[in-house]
Amino acid sequence: MPSILKPLSLTLSSILIYSSKRIILPELFAPEQRFGFSDSQRSLLMQYMRTMPRHSKNPKYPEQEYPDSYVKYFIFGGQPERIPDHINYYNKNGQAYGHVIDGAYIEDTKEGIAFFLTAIIYTNENQILNDDTYETDTIGQPFMRELGDLIYNYQLQLKRTQQN
Repeated sequence: MPSILKPLSLTLSSILIYSSKRIILPELFAPEQRFGFSDSQRSLLMQYMRTMPRHSKNPKYPEQEYPDSYVKYFIFGGQPERIPDHINYYNKNGQAYGHVIDGAYIEDTKEGIAFFLTAIIYTNENQILNDDTYETDTIGQPFMRELGDLIYNYQLQLKRTQQN
């Protein structure tokens, strides 16, 4: 068994997730607070943040094994369904050591709503790291799906309230 030399720090593991707003809507930030991406670099990054596994050309991901929700946790997490074409879902997500994390910009072009949502949930009941015994499928994914549904429906309600 390997010895543990120091505590595991995940402090910088999620930095892109929290930076996604600066990538997706850089115009919200002063020029000195923006990343220095060229338009083509930003476009490429946005393309890959939106890509579903079924759209990948290399490598190929069979949709039965890798549904859209495999990489898009909010609203769809844990459900093997296709995300409708009118939903643009840009994100960076991950699962490690019992953490389930997603940082997303979700845009529904049919309903005319869009929002940012970032969440982390820790699903490690036995508190033992690196034993591959986590509750990501039973607690993490359902939580992310329900949180995404809640915020999505709130945005729909808010839009309808503002229209009246």
